Amino acid sequence: NIVIPAFFCLFGVSSVEAAKYSVLEGGVENGGTVSGRITYDGTPPAVKMLKVDEDTEACGEDRPSEELLVNSSGGIKNVVLSIEDIESGKQWTLPEEFVYDQKKCTFVPRILLIKPKAPGVVLNSDDVGHNFHTISKGILNINKKMKAGAKVKVKEKKIRKSGIIRAKCDIHSWMKGWWFVAKTPYSV
Repeated sequence: NIVIPAFFCLFGVSSVEAAKYSVLEGGVENGGTVSGRITYDGTPPAVKMLKVDEDTEACGEDRPSEELLVNSSGGIKNVVLSIEDIESGKQWTLPEEFVYDQKKCTFVPRILLIKPKAPGVVLNSDDVGHNFHTISKGILNINKKMKAGAKVKVKEKKIRKSGIIRAKCDIHSWMKGWWFVAKTPYSV
């Protein structure tokens, strides 16, 4: 296993874009599934507190960071497991369209698993504006001011390839999230 920004673990990651995945006609008999539990070995560091210094009426008070959340039995929250370098296999079970929201100045969900080239929508359910900003290496880059109650549509095929997309708000510095665009449906 490798750890990518201290909370986001992947299995079988390849830095080279794999051949395009295709669904086998007629389905897959006795196909496999991905499941697992990633644990922290040792004593996890103390949870950092994030300073909420803008729009406190809408966003609330200071809050714990979600960069590394470890439960009492060592399990790490916000983890994606993925088997890659599979050329063909089972049907996709990820939603055909994704929804990513901003609620109480937090990204919901923190980690979003997306089917490649899927369309979707980014919502702002807050009573304050945000600046939704994604950062990636040629996957999808958005930098859009969003008024309260606004939404940004992501058109089909706008997400160009698989990989990791970092999401942030340039107004509220504590807001951080991640999109994982899967290469195969063998991802959870």
